[in-house]
Amino acid sequence: MIRKRRTLWIVMVALSLGAIMGITMGGATNLISNLYAIWHLRHYVARTDSRHPIAWRLALAAGRPVVAKTHLYDLEIETVKLDPAIGLTGGAIESLGDGLLVATPLGRLATIAANGVVEYLDQRVPMNVLGHELLQEHFRVTDILLKEHLPRRFELFVTHHYFTGECFLFRLSSTTLLLGQNNITVSPSWRTIFDAEPCLTSPSLEMSGGKMLTDGQTHLLITIGTHGSKSLFNEADSHFGKVVRVEIGTGEGKVFTSGHRNPQGFVRDEDGKFWLTEHGPAGGDELNLLESSRHYGWPHVTYGTVYNRKSTNQKLGWHDGFTRPVFAWIPSIGISAVIVNHRGLFPLWGNDLLIASLWGGSHGASIFRIRRHDKKVQYVERMEIGYQIRDITHMRDGRLALLLEFDRVLLLRPSKRDDHMDNGQ
Repeated sequence: MIRKRRTLWIVMVALSLGAIMGITMGGATNLISNLYAIWHLRHYVARTDSRHPIAWRLALAAGRPVVAKTHLYDLEIETVKLDPAIGLTGGAIESLGDGLLVATPLGRLATIAANGVVEYLDQRVPMNVLGHELLQEHFRVTDILLKEHLPRRFELFVTHHYFTGECFLFRLSSTTLLLGQNNITVSPSWRTIFDAEPCLTSPSLEMSGGKMLTDGQTHLLITIGTHGSKSLFNEADSHFGKVVRVEIGTGEGKVFTSGHRNPQGFVRDEDGKFWLTEHGPAGGDELNLLESSRHYGWPHVTYGTVYNRKSTNQKLGWHDGFTRPVFAWIPSIGISAVIVNHRGLFPLWGNDLLIASLWGGSHGASIFRIRRHDKKVQYVERMEIGYQIRDITHMRDGRLALLLEFDRVLLLRPSKRDDHMDNGQ
């Protein structure tokens, strides 16, 4: 342990010198990005359970390609650096053409080409954030979704917060995105489709949820968290703590399911079933299989202990009387987004669920691969990444793209040295 701590401090000093050098080599932006990497690495290197050696973690923090070993594949990981958003959490990522579309926490839009080149767009998500002193890390973009109406012509949907001048709205907005041969154009004519009720007067906007799925040609399903409220989820005319089905044309929203605390991930599987990942309290992150009109328990029951070990659940550690999760993590993993594997570059993963996680001590900062059968979880593989993963998506060429908190995207593919594809082992 003493040797490990000594190594950690040597690493920290070396990286600090490298960050200071960033002033001359890359300017203030590079310095901030390097300082964040140092701050994060302080926690990561010190973890005694990590399967990755220090040299591996240093390379990843520095943005160099690395290889991570998993059960069925060795994963090559490349880093794409974004402008840092220190202290801000949220944002989203979506496949677009051969590359990616990224929304930062405060609504800046950027594209990432297949070769990793980043280009920021002129248009931003309309959030009305400038000059308001109460805005903090939970005021954010929560998701983006692209729906192609004509070849290379998309409707861009965004869920986000909006400050009215008096209160905070959880809003669904849309605009048109055109994918040209050499450029991408986002229309400045944004349309407000839906505002969750009521408008929030508290500046505490944590537990926001906000993930979207299309439901036919005319509707979207949107997950809306409690936003830290202790009462709104119990009110019949409130949209908070629920999954809401919104008609795109009229903006009318109807409750699809209820009893949700902070639904962070949402996906439809190969059979049309809806899977939702829900960020629970201390212990109790959930994987839920959604069915219309069901109540999933919050705040009445949870496998968690609500941090101070006090709970409204009269049978702490049980989930009686409400629809139970298919699976729960104890301790929590800081669960976030979920997708279904599309085979592609990872055929041995089949249609497994891939679940991302935020910081969860020695248990999170990973991708969790979930093998399912008959609506049940057969096994879970943790694939450690070491960074807080906010969102996850597939690229057209089959690579996985992970949006990390603050300043980077990771691109994952099977290693060229990996022979699993040949021998089936």
